[in-house]
Amino acid sequence: MNGSMARHTDGSARRARAGFSLLELLVVTMIMAVVVSAIGFCLAGGLRVWDAAQHFGKAESGGLVAMESLCGDLRNTFAFQAIGFHGEPGLVAFPGFTTREDRDAGLRRDLSTVRYYVRDGDLVRETVLYPAGARMAEHLASGVADLRFVYQDSAGETVAATTNLPVWVDIALVLEAGADDDVGLALRRSVRVVAGAAL
Repeated sequence: MNGSMARHTDGSARRARAGFSLLELLVVTMIMAVVVSAIGFCLAGGLRVWDAAQHFGKAESGGLVAMESLCGDLRNTFAFQAIGFHGEPGLVAFPGFTTREDRDAGLRRDLSTVRYYVRDGDLVRETVLYPAGARMAEHLASGVADLRFVYQDSAGETVAATTNLPVWVDIALVLEAGADDDVGLALRRSVRVVAGAAL
């Protein structure tokens, strides 16, 4: 009896030292696989959201900066007989000043015609120096689907095109839709043309 008891005690001690059973190891492995795959799906989804937010943020911020440039130029335009105001639904041209760097004189402000229009999906600000005619174009924003202007004259009439200095200009800048979007972002502003209101 004493011998069988010793064998029984030795068997329990061996089993306690032997570790986990195969079934326990399989269960732990399955739990770890589920946890690792859940973490992988979360990371992949987070990366997709990050990429989409970066793309949207670039287009939106570029459009806002371009819109502010356009609004500032329109606010600061003035009546000048040699450079008239020219407004169409998709283009606006008016007198303004261009600041440029000159090697000899430093910063110069030159009288010029300022034009805004869309070409190949880019919002372009083109300046033509007066009277020399030298052209400079800057691409202010990319991914632009449409640019529309509506003008209001001094009599309060809303017109699609004008050659007179307007009092108000309504601007709609539509950015292209992203891969997951059906409709692009539309930025809208109404700008009071100070020189037009003074006439």
